[in-house]
Amino acid sequence: MTFTYWKDAGATIALNTPAAATSGTYYIKGASAEGCFTIKPVVVTINSAPVVTIANPEAVCTPSTVNLTTNGVTAGSSPGLAYTYWTDSGATVPLGTPSAVTSGTYYIKGTSSLGCYTIQPVIARVNPIPVPVIEGKANPCIGETEIYMTEANRTGYEWMVNGGGQVTAGGSPTDSTITIHWNAGGTHTLSVNYSNGSNCRGTSATVKNIVVTDNPAAAGAIQGSDIVCAGAQGLVYTVPPVANATSYAWNVPSSVATIVSGEGTSSITLNFAADALSGTISVSGAGCVNGQASTQQIDVAQKPDPAGSISGEHTFSKGTTGAVYTVDPIANATNYNWSLPAGASIVAGANTDSITVDFGPAASAGVMTVYGSNVATCPNGTTSPDFALDIPGESYSIYPVPSNGIFTISLTFPTESTFNVNIYNNLGLLLRTIYNAKTVGGIYKEQINLTGEDGHFYFIEFINPAIPMHKVLKMEIIN
Repeated sequence: MTFTYWKDAGATIALNTPAAATSGTYYIKGASAEGCFTIKPVVVTINSAPVVTIANPEAVCTPSTVNLTTNGVTAGSSPGLAYTYWTDSGATVPLGTPSAVTSGTYYIKGTSSLGCYTIQPVIARVNPIPVPVIEGKANPCIGETEIYMTEANRTGYEWMVNGGGQVTAGGSPTDSTITIHWNAGGTHTLSVNYSNGSNCRGTSATVKNIVVTDNPAAAGAIQGSDIVCAGAQGLVYTVPPVANATSYAWNVPSSVATIVSGEGTSSITLNFAADALSGTISVSGAGCVNGQASTQQIDVAQKPDPAGSISGEHTFSKGTTGAVYTVDPIANATNYNWSLPAGASIVAGANTDSITVDFGPAASAGVMTVYGSNVATCPNGTTSPDFALDIPGESYSIYPVPSNGIFTISLTFPTESTFNVNIYNNLGLLLRTIYNAKTVGGIYKEQINLTGEDGHFYFIEFINPAIPMHKVLKMEIIN
């Protein structure tokens, strides 16, 4: 059987698109191989597709989800439709949970009772909850005024300062900034919350810890040498810990010294140049501001010059007192260090350029020296040349011999001594006695005048039985 398709019952007007006919009455002609045929009418009815109207649901905030199955989403659609939900526009991949979707574009298929359907997209929006961010100084100093800010163009700002500060500007429900004057030290908090453009509000306020630093306390006394020697190296200066200081600000003039280690700490090490000058160093605790400084004057000394030659008597007797010895002033010396033989002692002028020495009964000959010094860190100056100190031997003399009646008697003795001097004529008659004659520095000298005496020869007697001392000399006088 062969079928053909026509628009009329007489099969005279052909239907050109029988596979895509619209509504109406058409005719089908069935013909056999023998040429016999029959024509029958066919009625085609094409129903209209249903109307599916979509109203995108209201946006929600995380963690909520969107329900696509509510009546409001498809309100205005053809009545009596059955709805199914899909993830693709061809409605080939079903949507598992249309009543709890997240953000995205989905598809709703509305099917009529006649099996006709329409597919329409629907948009679900799940907006994020905002997490406010606070920008601004977390470690302000007491007395500072700081501006803090969060995201702009939001609504319902809620600022809160938990102690330590006074709000001086901003901070209202419409302000994305707040200005705070910090007036108390310690740890405080600043918080903010708001709603974003999707009317979602933060789950909780963002909290920023604020540590307000107090100003450093006054620095204590600097510990270290206040008198140093030029060229000294590695001298340490410290200051006790300063409350609220985060570092230490040292001021050391370059003309005085150079900091070689410890800058910024409570202990520094200084090197002093050979040409360093005296001056003042200081330190303060550093933090928000520098605290009150502590100062120390450092006097820089130079190494003493070499000592010159010593002046004074080279000879002494045991028991000599009040012997004076001097040296020229030594540049850069504050101390004079004398060295004496055993048995000699400084009785006046110690540590100066002029000393008074007593020689004890056990004093011995030797050398005297002196050198200059100043502070402990300075090397000592060069020692003076040795100054010899000798004890005289026992000797007696008169001169000139012969004389004209005027002559000198002289005595040296190893011990300071007191004695008598007797003068006799050639007959042994005592003419004169000098009582309690005394050596000075072991030496005794006296001029004798016998010009009024008669005679030619005289005898001079030195005597002190207690020492013992006894010596007789002969003098010839020529008139």
